[in-house]
Amino acid sequence: MTPIPIYAFTDDMDWLGEFPKGDDPAPRYLAAPELGRALWYQAEQLGGPSSVSGQRESLPRTFFVLKACREA
Repeated sequence: MTPIPIYAFTDDMDWLGEFPKGDDPAPRYLAAPELGRALWYQAEQLGGPSSVSGQRESLPRTFFVLKACREA
């Protein structure tokens, strides 16, 4: 299976050429435009349950937005 590309963006939607490392701040937005297609067509290769349940995962193309974690 080919790796799924993930793109990172700043608050101003500037593309980061590479992911932050170490103590660098986390990117505000992540985009994985091929993730939905991979979950639909290659779920078994990604460890998904489609071969067991017969269900396919559906995921729209969207940005993942950094949110603060809730305290437990």
